[in-house]
Amino acid sequence: MLVAWDVDARVDSGSSFCVFGRQWSDLLGLDWEAGEPLKISTAAGIFHAHLHEVTIQLLDFKWTAWVAFAEWDTVTPSPARDVLGLNGFFDRFLVAIDDRAEMIYLEPRFS
Repeated sequence: MLVAWDVDARVDSGSSFCVFGRQWSDLLGLDWEAGEPLKISTAAGIFHAHLHEVTIQLLDFKWTAWVAFAEWDTVTPSPARDVLGLNGFFDRFLVAIDDRAEMIYLEPRFS
């Protein structure tokens, strides 16, 4: 059964993984604890997550990636915790950021 959700995520070149709150694994019908355990260190501290392979779609591009689902939910007021990181996003796109124009340019790198 195909389950899809729209998620507002931030692009974070400092994040090793794409990381989303635990509620997204629940909504996708994944058994959170069945994923590969992972400990993630950040400037704000350490948290636990579980890796699951999921399909991500951005615009017309669709790919499969390992995504870390954190031990906490990312409901309001902390939506900035859902991020697209190095593994799963930056390894699929060449990214250029024009800060003054507030634009992000993407060039797909699918092999």
